[in-house]
Order: sequence, then C-alpha cells, then structure tokens
Amino acid sequence: MDDFLNNSPVASKVKLPAKVILHRMQLSAKELINIKRKGELVPVDKGLYELVYGGQIIAKGKIINKKGEHYFKVKELV
Repeated sequence: MDDFLNNSPVASKVKLPAKVILHRMQLSAKELINIKRKGELVPVDKGLYELVYGGQIIAKGKIINKKGEHYFKVKELV
C-alpha cells in the first residue's frame, strides 16, 4: 500500500471527502465558550494527526506546507 501511495500517479490525483483531526479533547461548556470568545484554540500535543474517511481513522500523519499549500503527509496507515 505504501508503495502504491508513494509511486502511483493516480493516487496523487484522487480526491476523497475526508477530514483531518488535529486534536481530540474533552471540554466543559465554560471552556468551549471561552474558546469561542477568544477565537482560537492552541492544542498542547503536536503529535501525529488523524485522517478520517467514512467515520474511520485511515491514517496518521503531519500537516506540511509546500509552496503555500497545506497537505497531509501520511506517516502511518491504520
């Protein structure tokens, strides 16, 4: 799978509706209101982020910036 994702010209062009989970945490209602008021949330953990498709975590990786565009770079398939 890694070889296909890294070397396939098709894999690099496929676009799927997915989301990247930057940080998971539990917040109280008061904490959530404070975040909304401040307009920012600064996560403490800078580990691997999760790529979710169809409600399932399919990969973990990093967010990279390449020529002004942000990309998800897969480090681990789940």
